[in-house]
Amino acid sequence: MQWICKLPQDIKEISIFSDTCAGPNRSQYIFALLLFLVQSTHIDIIEQKFLESGHSYMEVDSMHSAIEREKKYVSVNSVSDWANIMQRARSKRNRKSANPYHVSQLHFSDMLDLKDLSKRIIQHRLKDVDGNKNWLEIKCLRYDKADPSTISFRYDHSGPYKTFNVRGRGRQPLIKEVKKVYSNYLPIS
Repeated sequence: MQWICKLPQDIKEISIFSDTCAGPNRSQYIFALLLFLVQSTHIDIIEQKFLESGHSYMEVDSMHSAIEREKKYVSVNSVSDWANIMQRARSKRNRKSANPYHVSQLHFSDMLDLKDLSKRIIQHRLKDVDGNKNWLEIKCLRYDKADPSTISFRYDHSGPYKTFNVRGRGRQPLIKEVKKVYSNYLPIS
């Protein structure tokens, strides 16, 4: 979310690529967050494209591998040690010309309540206008500022879009901010 909000004002459309892992990438919480972002930022359209299962390679796969490799050289004594491991994962030890990964550490105040956001934005269970729903076949989702009550989708990368209506009847108020999950640091138990 922070990355999208920091994009230059002249960027109006973005594409994001996801693997086909159903849990994290085809979640109603992610759908709600992306719909919220097109409603509340300068971005007009976000297109989420899903790669073909078993036939894809993403840069993040390489990052995970580099982090696991670096972990072999360092012991982890606290959660904060992981930030150093991630930065060093692309050190000169592994690649001569590599710059370290940029690591943004999040704080308790950065954690958003996506479950609450989903309840407020997605008021209908997601079925297309024909009453169908085949999540694992969807190849592309499109979130458009011009139509905040729908998510468009298609079952291939070039076919026509169908739509999910996510709102109830009548004009729904736009959500201006996402609730935070935590108001204080979590205590150590």
